[in-house]
Amino acid sequence: MKKTRWKKTLTCTRTPNVYKITLVNQETGEESEPEKCYEARRLIEVAGVTKKKTECFSDYILAKNYAHMAKEIITAEVAKTSLPSSRPIFMHDLFERFVKCELDNGAASSKRSRLTRKRHLKFFLRASVTVESVTPELIDRWVRRMRDPRYLRCQHSTRLSYREEFKLLKLVLNFYRETYDFRFPMPTLRRHQKKLVVRTRPTDEKKKMRVVDQQELVAELARQVAIARVRINRATDEASRIYFEEQWQIAKRVHVIARLQWPLGGRIQDIPGLMLEDARRDTKCVVVARRVVWIRSAGGEAFVLEGLKAGKGKIVPSASAVQIMLEWAMQEGIREGYLFFYKGKPISYRQIGYRYDKAFKALGLEHRGTHVIRHGAGTNANEFGGMKHAQKLLGHGSSRTTENYVGVQDEDFKETVARMDDAIAGTRT
Repeated sequence: MKKTRWKKTLTCTRTPNVYKITLVNQETGEESEPEKCYEARRLIEVAGVTKKKTECFSDYILAKNYAHMAKEIITAEVAKTSLPSSRPIFMHDLFERFVKCELDNGAASSKRSRLTRKRHLKFFLRASVTVESVTPELIDRWVRRMRDPRYLRCQHSTRLSYREEFKLLKLVLNFYRETYDFRFPMPTLRRHQKKLVVRTRPTDEKKKMRVVDQQELVAELARQVAIARVRINRATDEASRIYFEEQWQIAKRVHVIARLQWPLGGRIQDIPGLMLEDARRDTKCVVVARRVVWIRSAGGEAFVLEGLKAGKGKIVPSASAVQIMLEWAMQEGIREGYLFFYKGKPISYRQIGYRYDKAFKALGLEHRGTHVIRHGAGTNANEFGGMKHAQKLLGHGSSRTTENYVGVQDEDFKETVARMDDAIAGTRT
C-alpha cells in the first residue's frame, strides 16, 4: 500500500513565535489541519545554555501563552513586526505598530473610536518619548495636564473623565510587554485612573419617566408630524416644498419609533433596525435582533449590525408593538425589509434626538435624550412583574445592570413610607 506523503507548512499568526500548521498532500495538493494545529516556540535556559523549545497545541490561547514566555524573537519570519533592541523604542513608533497589529484586525467602529482618543495621548507620542521613559512619574505629569482648567475649557462640557484614554495607553503598553519585552514593568497605577475623573456626575432625577410622560411625548410628536404636513401645503417654492417633505417623512418615522421604544424596552439604536419580518403575527411577538450604529465623526454614515449591544437578540411578546409595526407597514406600503429607512438608509441619531428634546421642552418636562424611555420602560416592567421581568424586557445578561436602570417613582416611595408610619403608629397603640 502506497504511503501518503504530507508536507508541513507554517503560517505566521498575529502573535510572534506562534504559527498555524497546515498539512499539504504532495500528490493531490489537498490541505488539512492536524489535531494540534498551532506550533509555539520559545527560548529556555538549561544549566546556563539557551536552547530553543517547540510545542504544539490544539488551542490558540494556549500556544500564545506558551510563546509569551520567550526571552526574545526567535525566527526571521516575524522580524519585521519586532522592534530592534539596539536603538531606543519611541512611543509613536509603538503606537503605529499597535494600530497595525491590533486595531486593524478588529471591528472598524472600535478602531475609529480608539483613534479619536489619540489626540489626548500626544503627550506620550512626542518624538522624544521612549517606551522606557514612560514611568509612573511621567504619567502623573500627564494626569496633571489633563486636569488643568485651561485644558478642560477646550473639551466638551459633558466630559467626566479620561478613563478611556488611560485604557488606550494601557493597551499600547501591554501590547509592547506581551509582544516584545515581557519583563517591562507596567507604569500605570490605580491612582492614575482615579485622578483622571475630572467631574462628578450629578444625581440624575430625569430618568424617572412615567407612563403618562410617554403618552404625552407620543402625542407631541404626532403634533409635530401634523405641523410638518401643514408646512408642505404652505410652501411657496419647489425647494421649500422638498425640504418640508423630508422633514415630514422623518417626523413620521420618529413618531412611530417613540411608540415602539416603550413596549419593546429597546435602546434607540434597536428600533430603526426593525424589519417587517420581525413582527410575528401568529405569536404576537417582535424579534429585536439588529441595531443601527451611528458614526459620530464628520461624514460618518449609519449602518446596521446583527445582534444587539449585549451581543444577542431578544423576543418581546408585545401585541401592541406588532400592531404598530403592521399598521405602519400598511400605511407606507412596505411589503418587506426595513421599516424606518429613508432614502435607502437609516435616519440619523441627531434627527431622532432633536425631535425628542423638542417634544420634552414643549411639554415642560425635564427629560432629555432618548435613553430615558428605556429607563422608564424598565421601571414600569419592574412594578408589574418584578426585577426578572424587567431584566428580560431590557435584554440584560446580569440583574446588576438592570438595578441601575430600574428606579423607584417618588409617589410609590411616599406611599411605602406612609404605610410604614401607619404600621408603627398601629403598634404603639
